[in-house]
Amino acid sequence: MQHDDLRELVASYALDALPETERAAIAAHLDVCPECTGELASFRAVLSELAYTAPERRAPEALRARVLAAIDREAQLPAGAPINAPSQRRGTNPWWLAAAAVLAAILVGGYAMLLQTHIGFLDRELREARAQAESARRQLIDAQAQLTGAKQQLQRVSLTTQILAAPDVIKVDLKGQPAAPAAIGRAFWSPTRGTILTANALPPLPPSQVYQLWMVTPAGPLSAGLLSLDPQGGGLVVDNTTTPERPAAFAVTIEPAGGVPAPTGARVLIGAL
Repeated sequence: MQHDDLRELVASYALDALPETERAAIAAHLDVCPECTGELASFRAVLSELAYTAPERRAPEALRARVLAAIDREAQLPAGAPINAPSQRRGTNPWWLAAAAVLAAILVGGYAMLLQTHIGFLDRELREARAQAESARRQLIDAQAQLTGAKQQLQRVSLTTQILAAPDVIKVDLKGQPAAPAAIGRAFWSPTRGTILTANALPPLPPSQVYQLWMVTPAGPLSAGLLSLDPQGGGLVVDNTTTPERPAAFAVTIEPAGGVPAPTGARVLIGAL
């Protein structure tokens, strides 16, 4: 083959679309022809970028049908059959192989862009799903906390009703002491149900302290719970602690936060039975 014939095969060589004999011939020619070597480098540079620069669209149906028909005709030719059509001569540039490679590059590039878009969409969906799951988890925690608080409130109301309705309930008035002279309180004690204490005009306490109620028995002081204090100085405790011994008095003291097993702080309310 002459130089021009070999030059026509450079594009097909770049696409790796030549039979072995022609591939060997063009390879030998490239070793001695700088012009064809330069064209080969240009073809390869273009092909390497084709999959990324091709627009995301389907190849024309007419071109696709024409290429597939040509491939099908080639595949059906019997072995050794002559090829007379100009477009099918091996000695010229096999346009249908180049077109098939271009079509494949367009399809692969379009699929790659579509896949990248789909992955980005799934990533956004995953982030939104995680955010929704976290929001649902927080709402569940809040709902559980509210349910726990409601259960505790219901138990307190039930115990309050039982103590006030108990046939053995005793009412005890408590008076303010030097640590809180304006404070007053009233306790309802049932030997079988427990104790309720309400108080007013209690001085506010820092977070490190709390008011604690005591039953003063012959065996010693017995804790009857911690007071919950509102901003107006009102205090309340409902406790189911019972004792077979009649307490001599009730007292409220200032203790460290969380309470203590025995009184240590100043007394603010005292009431004797």
